[in-house]
Amino acid sequence: MAWVFAEYGGQAALQQGPLKLVRRNLLAKGGPGPWELYDIEADPGEERDLAASRPEEVRRLATVLRGETAENRVFPVPLGK
Repeated sequence: MAWVFAEYGGQAALQQGPLKLVRRNLLAKGGPGPWELYDIEADPGEERDLAASRPEEVRRLATVLRGETAENRVFPVPLGK
């Protein structure tokens, strides 16, 4: 399941199984925030970001998220690299 919001500074997320990939501040002047990765079954409060320890999962899920989104001229939300 994928979500993309222009609200709240621009956010995008993808859930695949127990993993949830999140990126915030997509529309911020300083550029997008880092990718965040959570195991929502083990950590439903999303308190432990696993992105640094699981970079391959981050890359894989970011690729899936980019494939599930399309350019939107009304509410453009760039996912970044």
